[in-house]
Amino acid sequence: MYQRLSEIAREVLELAETLAHQSRREYIGTEHVLLAILENGRCNAAGILQQAGVTADSVRERLRNHDPVDGHESLVLGRLRGTPLFEQAITQAIQATEQSKDKSIGTEHLLLGLLRTKGSAAQRSLEQMGVTLDTVQQQIQR
Repeated sequence: MYQRLSEIAREVLELAETLAHQSRREYIGTEHVLLAILENGRCNAAGILQQAGVTADSVRERLRNHDPVDGHESLVLGRLRGTPLFEQAITQAIQATEQSKDKSIGTEHLLLGLLRTKGSAAQRSLEQMGVTLDTVQQQIQR
């Protein structure tokens, strides 16, 4: 799968792992991918989200309300595994790439994968901010 990632999508997933490490998580979740897209800022998916008024700070605020800090420090070393919803989002991104007949998985496909993964932190946060699968698909088609 990783060989099919565009260079910028690879950078976003690497940043997602870094963000998970920084937040002292033992996993990479969909929320880390969403934040990485926004923090990257120069990818197609970031442009779509910025047009919708979504910022990294607004996502962090929503996540903070649903995921309170547990109050203890932990040390996370090495590569992190993805949560089942992260894995599902990646599978959905691959399917979106195949449906669009694109050769590589871009950040727009990652965003579609996040939105197609019902119940994930990223999907819930985006939906609360008015970003839906339909609106993103329309933006991509333009």
